[in-house]
Amino acid sequence: MFDNFSCCARMQKGMKFKVPRHIEYESKIVAGVTFKQMAYLGVGGISIFFLYFILPFILFVLVSIPIAGASAALAFVTVGTQTLPEYLKNFFYFSTTTKTYLWKKKDLPPVLKTTKKEEKEEKEEKADKRPKGKSKLDDMSTKIETS
Repeated sequence: MFDNFSCCARMQKGMKFKVPRHIEYESKIVAGVTFKQMAYLGVGGISIFFLYFILPFILFVLVSIPIAGASAALAFVTVGTQTLPEYLKNFFYFSTTTKTYLWKKKDLPPVLKTTKKEEKEEKEEKADKRPKGKSKLDDMSTKIETS
């Protein structure tokens, strides 16, 4: 009876499974390049192609090097776990939106609630109408004896 249980327990100890961590990924199109990366490289390449026919050669070389570098950076550079376009989008969003501060210490004097001691004493006197010197126990015993 217990023999079958120990057999199963031994099998479970020996089994090790690898759990995949990065399940979401973009599919690769050509040579390990995703569609977004291909689009960044394509836009850079097309703009360089048109500049070749529009600008003189020296100016073309000076302009095309930064364009090629920017398109390659947008396609392949990652900052931490984010791609460069995602990082730049988050940076500009953070820079342009208003910041909400949850707590801000102000240099104002503390506001104190003032209560009048006289009002408190009057309330206490109204609540306690028995003569001083008599306790509540005496009052109760008097009520019991008279009723």
